[in-house]
Amino acid sequence: MNRTQADTLRALSGHVTRDEAQWEFVRPLDIGGTSNSHHSNTLRRMAALGWVETDRKPNDVRYGRRGIRYRITAKGAAALANHDASVELARQAVIAAGERAKARG
Repeated sequence: MNRTQADTLRALSGHVTRDEAQWEFVRPLDIGGTSNSHHSNTLRRMAALGWVETDRKPNDVRYGRRGIRYRITAKGAAALANHDASVELARQAVIAAGERAKARG
């Protein structure tokens, strides 16, 4: 998972239904997408991986040109948690290496 995918999944995970029972479907525009941004392509790739699911609304102009909305899946949430844990471990390793270098120096 790259940083762009992680940031996009993190944005999706913040959209839950009012009763917080499940994630809600959102448009790329709702998570920061613009006409020339990566959001639609990133979401399409993540849908192929099973990290997000789509809901097509072709006759509803409120949901954009093609009417595709997205929401994070349990697999996507697990992948994001895994990514964040790996990033945190790497960050701690860098800090520890820096402290060892200071102690020697």
